[in-house]
Amino acid sequence: MVIKTKEIFNGEANAVSYTIHKEEIGRIGLTVESDYFQIKYFMVKEKKRNTGVGRKLLEKMIKEVKKAKGTKIIVFPNSEPYEGDKPIKPEKLYKIYEHLGFDLENKKADLKKPNNKMIMILR
Repeated sequence: MVIKTKEIFNGEANAVSYTIHKEEIGRIGLTVESDYFQIKYFMVKEKKRNTGVGRKLLEKMIKEVKKAKGTKIIVFPNSEPYEGDKPIKPEKLYKIYEHLGFDLENKKADLKKPNNKMIMILR
């Protein structure tokens, strides 16, 4: 399986998409704020979840952030699936982001609700 990256510009966010045989299977979009970068959207097609595509997308975006001298990425997890795909429950989203290296800002946050702030400090 050959996965190709394609950098795209989607309005306000710089983005990277991954394709296999010309079909997009994942996308991540990032904006630059005053002292941090923020993930605006991060999605992987349901049939390609749990295959490492999301990690590869994030790794590519982290390289870009580091090139730009960024040291912090934040995200407010919220499931935004591709059309026809099932959304991911908030509790699972937080676990995914934690597995990818993000930490909850508020350790007592209600994990049944989306949009709790998570932070990744880059070294």
